[in-house]
Amino acid sequence: MDEPKDRLKAAREAAGYDNGSDAARAFGWKEPTYLSHENGSRGIRPDAAAKYGRAFAVAPEWILYGKGGPMAAKRPVKPIYLRGYVQAGLWQPNWEWEGEADAWQEVVIPRPSKFAGVDLFALEVRGESMNLVYPPGTLLICASVHDLPDRQSGDAVIIRRWNDAGDVEMTCKEFRQDSDGSVWLWPRSSRPEHQMPIQIAAPQQRNGWATFRENVRMLDFGEEPASTLASPGQVEIVAGVVSHLTWG
Repeated sequence: MDEPKDRLKAAREAAGYDNGSDAARAFGWKEPTYLSHENGSRGIRPDAAAKYGRAFAVAPEWILYGKGGPMAAKRPVKPIYLRGYVQAGLWQPNWEWEGEADAWQEVVIPRPSKFAGVDLFALEVRGESMNLVYPPGTLLICASVHDLPDRQSGDAVIIRRWNDAGDVEMTCKEFRQDSDGSVWLWPRSSRPEHQMPIQIAAPQQRNGWATFRENVRMLDFGEEPASTLASPGQVEIVAGVVSHLTWG
């Protein structure tokens, strides 16, 4: 890592962003400008290095000159625990690992810097309902929907549904809004049995995520609904996917 562009790329990757475009969109930077800094076609000014240092939690001097260690300062990082799994079509009494918190496993992966103070958790993907995006075994890194004020069309969310027996289905779906304002939760699967979307807002309701929040119950991930809160077939949004890890 002999050049600023190399150290900038390393800082971005360590912060949990797969590519420069994702990082630029996350922090509201001009994408062409950031990409030109990372690919070396433009030099990095000290004010830009300071901005990137704050975002990626590294010292600006390290980005510019390679001086000192990359971390501006050590700070406590909240652990991420694997708490359960998602699987479409599987109805069961419990959605977390049996034994609850005692059975959670800590997941060691880069934490996106913009979620440094957020209680993230991981869910394992089982089954084929999202296999075009998240193959079985993928770990989804999630944040409570209350920590996600905005979601864009195409983002993944975790939903929970109940049946007449009181069993629960936890699954991942893609939030999507059509040009006519319709809002849907879509599977992303190659399997015909997992290709039926759930419509949650009718045409002409063009508020996107706001409509989504108004039409679907939202609970903290660990919140257990009382009988008056959940009814059979009701959709509850419990989290959004902010990152993922695919094995192999």
